[in-house]
Amino acid sequence: MKRLAKVLTIMALLAFAHAAQAQDTQHEDSDRARLNYGFSETGLDTVFMRNSASIRRLKGFFDNVRINPDVSVKKVVITSFASMEGDVISNRRFIAERNATARDLVKRLSGLPDSLITCIDGGIAWDHLRDSVDRSDMQYKEEVLYIIDNQPEETWKDGTLVDSRRKHLMDLHGGEPYRYMRARFFAHYRYSRIRIIYTGALDEQTCTEIEQNPVATDSTDNYGDGLYIEIERDTVQELQDSTTRPDTTAAAAVLPPADTLAVQDTVTAPDTAASASVQATAQTARTEEKLPILGVKTNALVLFAGVANAGVEARIGKHFSIDFPVIYSPYTIKNNYRLRALAFQPEFRFWFKGYTEGHFLGLTGNFAWFNIALSNNNRYQDSADRPLMGAGISYGYSWKILPSLSLEFTIGAGYANIHYDVFYNVENGIQYNSGVKNYWGLTKAGISVVYIININKQGR
Repeated sequence: MKRLAKVLTIMALLAFAHAAQAQDTQHEDSDRARLNYGFSETGLDTVFMRNSASIRRLKGFFDNVRINPDVSVKKVVITSFASMEGDVISNRRFIAERNATARDLVKRLSGLPDSLITCIDGGIAWDHLRDSVDRSDMQYKEEVLYIIDNQPEETWKDGTLVDSRRKHLMDLHGGEPYRYMRARFFAHYRYSRIRIIYTGALDEQTCTEIEQNPVATDSTDNYGDGLYIEIERDTVQELQDSTTRPDTTAAAAVLPPADTLAVQDTVTAPDTAASASVQATAQTARTEEKLPILGVKTNALVLFAGVANAGVEARIGKHFSIDFPVIYSPYTIKNNYRLRALAFQPEFRFWFKGYTEGHFLGLTGNFAWFNIALSNNNRYQDSADRPLMGAGISYGYSWKILPSLSLEFTIGAGYANIHYDVFYNVENGIQYNSGVKNYWGLTKAGISVVYIININKQGR
């Protein structure tokens, strides 16, 4: 009897240990997959890097889960990243759309409900870049690391982006280190990481496939160039604690039969609910960066001469604008000093850095009707047949003193053809001469105060 009790006690202890072990492993095994994207892309290109193999292996995992009643998926966490090439608004939109693309793929392959899928904005992969640079033997390595570690990612002032970490990297040594990193590293940072938390035991074949597919490595980047799958120890609670920005807006989807699912299909379009989420995210970001599109201005030098003037300048591209100043003075200041004029100086400008930023060159047209007297002797007036006409070139510089206010310095020279009549400068003085003059010289000078009209910048 004692022997039987001893046997039963041992069997009970073994059963309890097995159950404890099973309980201990529950919620702890996870599977990770990774999908890469091309520059400015949010849809999956199956021939890009190792995406085709990634999708096949991801499908194999979910097929195994579907036929294995002992395996249960508890949660899928998708985290998408962007490289540091784009602006803030574009990158946030890309991340949201990449999350939606990866979520749609997971739903197609698994049939999981939205409640088990969480999407996270991983942001710009600066940590990845730092690790890549630190392991590399690239030139100017220490200077690059110093900028990454010490320069803020972005600096805003009065709603305008005035400085950034990316700009410092692009300016370093004429952009040579930045071009090196863009060519070798950045493609690895445009990706979605899919993490699957499951319980139960995978079959031997699936485990073998996982063991034979370790983390992809590269001499300069251990973030891989495609799917990586690994078994790791973790808990669902820890995962939930690290999830800060879930995206649960996607609509439910019905999984088609496994044998009809074509894994080679390119996933391109997020669902309607995801698009709404993307638009909302982008709309929030747009309030943070302004794009100048129009300038309203007046030339202080011409005002000082007693001639009213105003102008508008419209942006027609990043480096191009059209300026249209109007000079109008209907006043007679004194009998011997009269500057009555109506003039237009349209100008096509090329900005070296960008509209309203720094130096520019211009092509100017000159058209004017005038009535001018500078002494008691003569008054000069444009001929009845046509106004003054001419053309020239100009150079200028815009100094932005506030986000919506700048000072513009400009000077121009060129040619003007003037048909004029000469009158005695007395009341009802008669015309006594006329002539034509071809003028070469200064045609434009100004110190202008410019009020800049900005709009919320759109993503690429």
